[in-house]
Amino acid sequence: MSFLKARQVLSDTVANLNAAFDASAGINSSAVAGSTGLPDMAAEKLRRARADREDAHILYLRASDAEREARTDLLGAQSVANRQLEAPRGYSFDAGTVAKPAADDKLTARIMAPVHKAESALKAAVSDKERAAKRYSSYDYVPEVEEWLSRFGGHGSFKEVESITPRVKSDIYAAVLSIRSEIAKLTEEIAHIEAAPTPAEVLRAQAYAEIDNVAEQGALTIHPQSRSGSPLRLSEKLLLRTGNNGAIIGDAGSDIWAWLLRDQLKAKVDQMIADLDLSGAMTVDEQDAATRTIAHKRLELERQEEALIVSAEVSGRPVTRRVDLDPRAFLGIDA
Repeated sequence: MSFLKARQVLSDTVANLNAAFDASAGINSSAVAGSTGLPDMAAEKLRRARADREDAHILYLRASDAEREARTDLLGAQSVANRQLEAPRGYSFDAGTVAKPAADDKLTARIMAPVHKAESALKAAVSDKERAAKRYSSYDYVPEVEEWLSRFGGHGSFKEVESITPRVKSDIYAAVLSIRSEIAKLTEEIAHIEAAPTPAEVLRAQAYAEIDNVAEQGALTIHPQSRSGSPLRLSEKLLLRTGNNGAIIGDAGSDIWAWLLRDQLKAKVDQMIADLDLSGAMTVDEQDAATRTIAHKRLELERQEEALIVSAEVSGRPVTRRVDLDPRAFLGIDA
């Protein structure tokens, strides 16, 4: 099949698939909405994104086939040319006949012409494949949205959220980049909050509790009526042996040392905490509150970003969506 004919077959295939998706739009949208609790508009938007991604996948597969075919054609042309160039001087083989060639330069040019043509075809096929791969990768956000829905879609119905498209004085793409810059900053802020150290008083309380727990397990006691000869049962606490299966039994009374050295251990903890850099420390509750506040701001920015992208698509200037977009912003919902 020629390259142009393959492209025509591809075009017809994609057209038929789009027609099939359009014909079943209502059914597909209802299925998506029913299984995930999505509003109709969000379900239709997801259905179309899936269809567009499948179209792009088909284009990529066809482009890959065309590239392999072009590469095979080039190898064949090179093989024929090499045999002709290695033929005895003064004669050439052409379609099974022996002919006296023209001058060497003209002969070489004629022999290499099919190779150059095949090289150009391969270059075009590679370029087509790269464009197809780029287009297909532009829908990488779709599986992320589907995965999010698989985790949260069955917990109830989502509410549709109306997003207002920001007014843009200049280019829409520049406005999208500006919003994405703000989103990146907020994402960095969240990462900084998540990496905040724990306050000293929390670390101290947790460490003390840990020491006390182990120390209580190792505390030695003496019963006033003990006549066993081993009132402390010290040998039992100091037990350390190997079982039949090679497992180690006992801890050699390590918890006893925690009991004996409880105060020294706590003093050491105080020294260790004093040596830490705890600037910007936050409790878990403080982290959660700050993260929720910033996440809310980020979601609002993502809704604005999505509104601009939709506006750009309507004007015929599509903008590639981020893989890490918030599914709620893309679908226009609130969870």
